[in-house]
Amino acid sequence: MIENAPLISIIMNCYNGEKYLREAINSVYAQTYQNWEIIFWDNASNDTSGDIAKSYDSKLKYYYAKKNTKLYEARNYALDKCSGEYVAFLDCDDVWLTNKIQLQMQYIKSNNVQIVATSYSVVGYDLSLLRNVYMSSCKWGFTGLLNYNYISISSVLIRSSVIKKLRFNQVFQLIGDLDLWLRFSMDNEIGGVNEVCQLSRQHKNNTSLIDCKMWRTERRYMCYELLKKNDIDLVKALHIIKYLIKKEVSELKKMKNNL
Repeated sequence: MIENAPLISIIMNCYNGEKYLREAINSVYAQTYQNWEIIFWDNASNDTSGDIAKSYDSKLKYYYAKKNTKLYEARNYALDKCSGEYVAFLDCDDVWLTNKIQLQMQYIKSNNVQIVATSYSVVGYDLSLLRNVYMSSCKWGFTGLLNYNYISISSVLIRSSVIKKLRFNQVFQLIGDLDLWLRFSMDNEIGGVNEVCQLSRQHKNNTSLIDCKMWRTERRYMCYELLKKNDIDLVKALHIIKYLIKKEVSELKKMKNNL
């Protein structure tokens, strides 16, 4: 165990997530690092998610929203309830391996970073392996993130003071985590743990698959907001423009192939 182990606040935003929820929560309780709290934000679910969450002990703090809100708005509400020195996120259909937090805290102790993400496995609904996404044990910056958003939000650990200052842009439904990582990485680097510590479950009810038509609109808006920043340098601005053109051309090719 890390000496004088800081408290970790683990945000679980849930809307009708009963199917895989107990498995996700159990993976937190199984952590080798035990100084944590779960901030469970029930986004007005109408299934048994609330009953499942409330069946755990006082380390899980349950909050029920009066009305359903967009995902990143809900994450900001949950963020306001966190009292930990660090914040992590766990989607209700994902799973952590037992040493996830332990390895991240060891990395933070050895490296001067405010955010660290782990490698993860993309799995099917039954946890069958589809592919691994590896984070090398180096530090990652703005350009790398633009080329490929390799970070799973369920793999991240971030200093509380940093994320409470940045916060999520609530207009987004899909791309709000990438937007936050890019805003942070304009002036800082993100650490990486090369060991797989999280299982990212893919299934037909994933929000990112259901709302795929929103990607283009959100991506354009994100780039516009980044380019508006007064302190952005020319090199980063050119990378943003190149990224946007690349994505637009890729989508045009897909449209052509579907004609």
